[in-house]
Amino acid sequence: MQELNRNPDASASQIGPGSSEAARDGATWHRRTLGHGIVIFWGVWLAIVFASNVCDGLVQLRLLPVSWPLASGNFGAISQTTLRYGSPTVVNAVLFLGVIVWEGAATALYLRAALLYRAARDHALAAIFSAFSASLALWGAFVLADEFLIAYSLEAPHLRLFIAQLLSLLYLELVAFKQT
Repeated sequence: MQELNRNPDASASQIGPGSSEAARDGATWHRRTLGHGIVIFWGVWLAIVFASNVCDGLVQLRLLPVSWPLASGNFGAISQTTLRYGSPTVVNAVLFLGVIVWEGAATALYLRAALLYRAARDHALAAIFSAFSASLALWGAFVLADEFLIAYSLEAPHLRLFIAQLLSLLYLELVAFKQT
C-alpha cells in the first residue's frame, strides 16, 4: 500500500493515488455523488406525487375509473378539509389544479437541477435552489393552509416534508458543494 504523501511542499508530479489530495478528491466526488442522488430522489419522488395527483384529477373528471390504482385521493382530502368552510366543489377543483401545476413546475425544476448538477458550481447551485425553493414554498403553503383550515393531522406530514427538504438543501450547500 502506498504511503500518504504528507509533504505539503510536494510538487504535482509527486502527488499519486495514495496522496491526501487524491483522498480529498475522492471524498469530494462521494459528497457530490450523494448530493446528485438527493436531487434525483426528490425529483423522482415529486414526479410520482405529481402523477398520482394528475390521475386523481382524471378520476374526478371521470376520464379514469374510480378504481384507478395510482389516484392519490388528494382531491377528496381537499374536499374534506375545506368542508368546515362550505367551499364549493369548483373552489376545491381550483385549489387542486393549483397544487398539480405547482408540483409539475417543481418536478421540472428538479429535472433541470439533476441535468445541470455536474455543470459549473454557480449554475448547478442556481438550478438546485430553484427546485428546492419551489418545493419548499409548496410545503410551506400547505402548512399555512393546514393551520388555517384546522387540519392538524395533515400539517405534521407537510411539515416533515418541509424539514426533510430543507435538510437536503443544507447538505447540498454545506457539504456537497463545499469549496475546498
